[in-house]
Amino acid sequence: MAVREDEVASKAMGVDVAGTKLLAFVIGSLFAGIGGAVYATGGVPQSEHLQLLKGFDPLIIVVFGGLGSMTGTIAASFGWIFFLEGFLRVLLSKLGTEAPTWRFVLYPITLLARDAAQAAGLLGTGRVGGS
Repeated sequence: MAVREDEVASKAMGVDVAGTKLLAFVIGSLFAGIGGAVYATGGVPQSEHLQLLKGFDPLIIVVFGGLGSMTGTIAASFGWIFFLEGFLRVLLSKLGTEAPTWRFVLYPITLLARDAAQAAGLLGTGRVGGS
C-alpha cells in the first residue's frame, strides 16, 4: 500500500519499490493465468466468448467497488453479475431486444450514475481523487 500511495516516501522508508512492483505484477499475472486455465477447462475458448465488451466488466467492477477497497470490489462483482444476468439478459430478452447491443448504452449510463451518486465506490471506502 505504501508504494501505491507514495513511491518517494516508501523508498525513503527503505521499501524496495521496484521489487514490490515486480512482485505485484507477478502475482497479478499468476491469477490471470490461473483464471485463463480455469476458463479454458470448460472447453476450447471460442471467439464469441472473447468479446470486447467482456473486457470492460473487470474495469467496471473495480470502479464500482472503489479503487482501494477489496470488500467493495467483491460486493460490486456480485451486483454487476446480477445486473448483467438479471436485467440485460432476462428483461431485455423479454422485450425482444438483443442484450449485447444495449450494453453500449447501459455501460456508460451506469458509470455516469455511479460517479454522480458516490465518488468513493459502492461501500464508500475507496480512494477519492488525490486524497
